[in-house]
Amino acid sequence: FGVMSAPTPSLAEWVGAPRLPARPVSGFLPTKAPISLESVDSTLDEGDRYEVSMFMDRQTSQSRSVGLCVDTTVPHGGARLFEAAEWDDYDVQCVQVPCSSPLPEASKPLVEPLPSEEAIVSFCKAVDSFWISPRNRRRHIAVVCLTGINVSGFLIVQYLVRCAKWTLERALGEFAAARPPGVYCPKMLGALLASSPGAKKPAPPTPPAWHRMPPPPKRPPPV
Repeated sequence: FGVMSAPTPSLAEWVGAPRLPARPVSGFLPTKAPISLESVDSTLDEGDRYEVSMFMDRQTSQSRSVGLCVDTTVPHGGARLFEAAEWDDYDVQCVQVPCSSPLPEASKPLVEPLPSEEAIVSFCKAVDSFWISPRNRRRHIAVVCLTGINVSGFLIVQYLVRCAKWTLERALGEFAAARPPGVYCPKMLGALLASSPGAKKPAPPTPPAWHRMPPPPKRPPPV
């Protein structure tokens, strides 16, 4: 039996998403997924390529030390978008918490799943285990999801509210300032609000023009 080839992916949202945040979010660096997977990377225009080395070169140029990468991506056609070993050259530990969306199939919109409670807990534990070491307290953590916004932002905000005791409003505002437009996925905003009793309902940001949002579910007709 031959090996099944991966479906042709749509790269529209991935290409449209900015590579890097405008600034760190309390030590976190949310970024879209670097891609070194040959079957995908070879289809990209030179100006659209983005790899681990490019991320690290930018941080080095800005005198930032990065010590941990939390990779939330899932494989494309059975192969990872980038390998954890690519971070080894930079003395960066890579921990996988797979809860982001895979590359969507061609012509289909990007639908991002809500990270599970298990994924949130795994993320928080990985962050705390890293920053508890005195040598790591001033080092940054890269948080990778497909576009570097919704899933990364959801997990970072969860950590800041649960572990750093920030208010939800402050955490969402800081993330939005660093990674515009901020978390804009309605179900993720709803889950954050539900887990923060008493928090003021945030105004949902307008989704970026590059994200072809799926149509809202149809409501049943009134009885």
